[in-house]
Amino acid sequence: MIHLPFDLWYSSYPLVGGDWRFFWSETLSKILDYSYAWDSSLNSGLGGSNLHLLSLNSYLSFGGFFLTQALHIPWFIGEKLLYFWPILCLSFLSSYFLSRRIYKNIYLNVFAGILYIFNTYALAIFGGGQVGLALAYSVAPLVLGVFIKLIDTIGLKSVNFQIPLLTGIVLAINVFFDLRIAYIVLGAVFIYFLLTYSSLKRIFFVFAIPLLITLSLHAFWILPSIIFKIDLGEHFIVENPFSQLRFFSFALFENSFSLLHPNWPENIFGKTGFMKPEFIMLPILAYSSLLFIKGSKSINIIFFALIGLLGAFLAKGMNEPFGNVYLWLYEYIPGFIMFRDPTKFYLLVVLSYSVLIPFSVYSIYKWLGRSFTSFRMTLPLLFLVFTILYFIFLIRPVFLGELGGTFRKHEVPKEYALLKDFLHSQTEFFRTLWIPQWQRFGYFSNNHPAVGKKELFLDGPLTMIMLKNASVKYVIVPYDSEGEIFLSDRKYDEKQYLKTIEELKKINWLKQVNCSIVKLLNCYGSDPFGKISVFELSNPKDHFFIESTIKNEELKIAYETINPTKYKVKVSNAKKNDILVFSESFDRNWVAKSSSRSNRDKVQSSKFNNILNSFVLPKDGEYSLEVYYEPQKFVNIGLVISGLTLVGTLLCLLFLVRSRKPKGL
Repeated sequence: MIHLPFDLWYSSYPLVGGDWRFFWSETLSKILDYSYAWDSSLNSGLGGSNLHLLSLNSYLSFGGFFLTQALHIPWFIGEKLLYFWPILCLSFLSSYFLSRRIYKNIYLNVFAGILYIFNTYALAIFGGGQVGLALAYSVAPLVLGVFIKLIDTIGLKSVNFQIPLLTGIVLAINVFFDLRIAYIVLGAVFIYFLLTYSSLKRIFFVFAIPLLITLSLHAFWILPSIIFKIDLGEHFIVENPFSQLRFFSFALFENSFSLLHPNWPENIFGKTGFMKPEFIMLPILAYSSLLFIKGSKSINIIFFALIGLLGAFLAKGMNEPFGNVYLWLYEYIPGFIMFRDPTKFYLLVVLSYSVLIPFSVYSIYKWLGRSFTSFRMTLPLLFLVFTILYFIFLIRPVFLGELGGTFRKHEVPKEYALLKDFLHSQTEFFRTLWIPQWQRFGYFSNNHPAVGKKELFLDGPLTMIMLKNASVKYVIVPYDSEGEIFLSDRKYDEKQYLKTIEELKKINWLKQVNCSIVKLLNCYGSDPFGKISVFELSNPKDHFFIESTIKNEELKIAYETINPTKYKVKVSNAKKNDILVFSESFDRNWVAKSSSRSNRDKVQSSKFNNILNSFVLPKDGEYSLEVYYEPQKFVNIGLVISGLTLVGTLLCLLFLVRSRKPKGL
C-alpha cells in the first residue's frame, strides 16, 4: 500500500508521538500566556525552574495562546500551523539558501532541499515529535549560509553591516529553538572561518556582532541565570559519564557515515537495527564530489567534506574507532556536556551530504555526457533515473506507512475525555498521581498538575502523608492506549496493568472512584472511565498549608494565585515560627515577604519533607505574605532588553537598506 508522506500533518487528527504532547483546550487556556521563570505543570507536576527551556516554552506559550485563545483555532489545526508545517517549509527553504551560496543551479538547490528533509535523521526527529530540535534543525542551514556569506564578504573593502545584523537575528532564532544545534552550527562556522580567512582583523564582524545580538535577544533567560547563578548545565550532568555515554552511543561509525539513523525505521528509543548495506552508496556519492572540484568553489566542497567526516565521527559517540575521544571532549570541551546523545551530530552529516550529493550527481551527469559521446543523451538520463529510484528506495518506509510517531494516525480515547471533564469540573487545587507514569492523553493544568511516581521519589510503597503533603487527590492507573507504559521487552503487557490496579485496591486509605461518585450518565459498568482506574485520597493538603507544633484550631489560611511565579497568602491567628508549606518542588529562589509596612523582611525557602518549599512565619497574628519566585523580575527586565534589541536591530536594518538604495530611485 502506498502511503503519502506527511498526510497526517494536514488531517483532522492530532499529531502524537515521541516527545510531542497532546493538549486539551482546557489545558491550553491555563498554561499558555507568558514567559514565566517557573513551570508549574508542563514539564513537571511538582513544578520546576523553567529557565533552561524558557525560550522554547515561550514559543509554545505565545504561539499556542495566540492561535487557540485569541484566534480560537482548534489545537489539531494550530499545532500544524505553528510547528509542523513551518518545520517542513523552513527545512527546504534554508537548505535551498545554503546550497545557493555554493552553486547557482536551481535544480541542484531544490535537490538539496529535498535531501535535507527526506533523510533518516530528519524523519526520525520529525516523527519522534522532537519539535524544538526539529525547528532548530530546520533553520540550521540558514544560519550556516548567512555566516558563510558574512565570511565571504568580510574581506571586501567596504563592510556591509546588514549581513552581521541579519546573522545575529538568524542565530538567535536557532538558539531560541535548541542551543545544542546552534552550538554545532557555530562549530562548523569556525571551521569555515579557519579554512577561508587567515586574517583576524575583522573577526569582530564575523562573530562579535552576531553573538552580541543573540545574547541580547536572549537576555530574558540569560540575565536571571547569571544573577542567580543557576547552572543550566545541571540538567545534562550524569554521575558516570563513561557508562552513560556508552549507553547513548547508539550509532556505529558505518551508520553515521552512511547517514543511517540507528533507530530507523521503527524509531524506538534504544532499539537499534542492523546496518543496511544500501545506504553505503550515500557517502560514495557525497565524497565523489572531491573528484570534480575546481576553481573558486573548491574550498567550499572541501569544507563540507570535512564537516561530514567530523559529524560522522562524533555522531558515533564512544563506539570505535577512537571512542575515548568523545569522552575526552565531553569532559574537557566547554559546552560539550550538552551532548550526552551523540546523534545530534548527524546534523553535520546532513548539512554536508545535502550540498555534496547534488554536486556529485550533477558532475557525474555532465561527465557521462562528455565521456560517452555515443550515449550522451541516454546514459546521463539513465543515471538520473537510477539516482531518483535509489533515493526513493532508501526512504521507502515513508511511502509504505511503516513510520510511527507523528506519521501514524492516533485517536483520543473517549475515556480520557470523560476523565478530563471530571477533573476540570473541580475548581480547588489538587494533583493527580499517575502510576507508573502520566499518559500522553491525560489531562493536566496549573490547577491540577499531573505527577508520576518517580517525581515524588517514591521507589517503594505509597505513603499517605507524602501524597497528602504533595496535594495529591487522585491516584490514576492509565489506560495504555498507545502501548508505551506497561511494557515487557518493548511490548504491551496486560499483566502489569492488572497487577498495578490490584495493588492499589489493597491500600485501605484509597477509595476507588465509581459511577455513583462521579454521577456520569454513560458509565462503563462499575468503572466510570473504562480502563482508566481512579482512586481518591481524602483530605489532601492545599497548595499552601501550615505545619504547627501547637494545635491551633483558630488558624486560618487563604491564598490567591496571581501567576505561576507569584501568590498572595493571608494567615490569621498564626504563631511565630510556624511553617508555611508551599506544595511545589523546592527551589531556594522562592521567597516569602510580608506586605505590612512594618515588616518587609524576606524569608528564603527551605526544604520540607526534602522535596517541597517552606517558610518560617515571621510573627504572630493576622497578616499577608507575598510568595514569589525571584528570578521572574529579571526575566521581565530581560524581556525588555530583548524587545529593545529586536526593535533596534530591525530599525538599523531598515536604515541601512534605505541608505544603500541608489539616489533617484
